Amino acid sequence: MHVSPPPQSDLVLEAFRVHASARIGALEQGLESQRELCTLIEEAREHQRSWTVESQSFLDTANTSLQNLQEDRGTLNQQVRLSGSATLCG
Repeated sequence: MHVSPPPQSDLVLEAFRVHASARIGALEQGLESQRELCTLIEEAREHQRSWTVESQSFLDTANTSLQNLQEDRGTLNQQVRLSGSATLCG
């Protein structure tokens, strides 16, 4: 019994099927990688938003502390001036 080789068209179709299958696999991997990247980017954005809120809170606290220190300094300067005037007049 003699087996004849497959027709040329079958070989071309098989080569095309193998190539298409490999290309589809690569595209699916690329899509999965893109999905993972998007997930990581969204997580990074969430961290950035959280850090921005924390930073603003810290900045607000620092500004309040600075204002309090400036007020205290003004009060101390005024007390020093008054005590100096009292000493000069006394």
